Amino acid sequence: MPNQTPKTPSLASSQNLLPFIEYFNKNRIEWKVIASQYDIPERIADEECWLPAVNVMRFLQKLVVSQKEHIGIEVGRLISLSQLSPALSDALDACDSIDDGVHVLMAWMPLLSNHVVVWPEKFGDQWMLCHRSAYRPTSPGFDQTEWFRTLVLGAFCRRFVDENWLPNHVWMSINPPPKDQLPASFLQLDIRYQQPIAAIELPVSEGFHAVEDRELSEHWMESMTKLASTYACLPNFHVDWLAKMVGMSTRTLLRRLSDNGITMRELRDTAREQTAKKLLKDQSLSMLDIAWHCGYTDLANFNRAFKKWTGFTAPQYRQQQMLMSASTA
Repeated sequence: MPNQTPKTPSLASSQNLLPFIEYFNKNRIEWKVIASQYDIPERIADEECWLPAVNVMRFLQKLVVSQKEHIGIEVGRLISLSQLSPALSDALDACDSIDDGVHVLMAWMPLLSNHVVVWPEKFGDQWMLCHRSAYRPTSPGFDQTEWFRTLVLGAFCRRFVDENWLPNHVWMSINPPPKDQLPASFLQLDIRYQQPIAAIELPVSEGFHAVEDRELSEHWMESMTKLASTYACLPNFHVDWLAKMVGMSTRTLLRRLSDNGITMRELRDTAREQTAKKLLKDQSLSMLDIAWHCGYTDLANFNRAFKKWTGFTAPQYRQQQMLMSASTA
């Protein structure tokens, strides 16, 4: 299991870009000049590093414009998990089923990106493997990375099911691309666009639990804190959602939290406050970007929440941190 997560917000592992670089080199697409504009090293394959996620998305978007290709789809169709992360691929090899594989994937995601969350959720009778970026869908290059993630998750499922498996249901938060940019096999799928979250059908067993029972029984409060830290960025992170995630009733969850001296609101707000404070140190992020990262689709609601947490407005807190950094420099 990964044990190192970047402390600086909004970073992606360089491993995420390697399949794209391989595609560019194979198809003789000049990428190095554009990469230099976004501080992406030419020798990216030689040593793993962390890159600003916004630079990665802008780099891909610039290449899409120059090549007039839907690169996220083209690369995602060819991807294997061993290309993306040999260590994750090895960890999945040790899994007996896709149920175990989902738990491993959730644990490893922070090693690949600290701005993307992946989680299983049941809608009616159907489990879906959901994913959400901390960036807004209007961000440059967002559609390329969402298609890429969707196809990577499809490759993950095929690893356990069948090499020809395709999901019956796919949700995308982006707008639909031109049909001539989609592979013929995609036209047969139920792909719904402009959804609140992105997700694909997840073919797990009937007895699947989103969170491992062993983890909950041995380290219950630690698990709740970790879940809040990971998923409080979701706008729908509320008590009913968390209760469903951990497989208990809302009443039981509230009682267990109370027994540990904390309310659901405190659990959520503590996680969001910590995230907001880290993000405010990144001067490249706008207040709207930070609000979205913290689970708020409305900037005014974020501003009210932050002032309630700290006594300062978010701009005041950022200015205060800048002055403190300058005085200790």
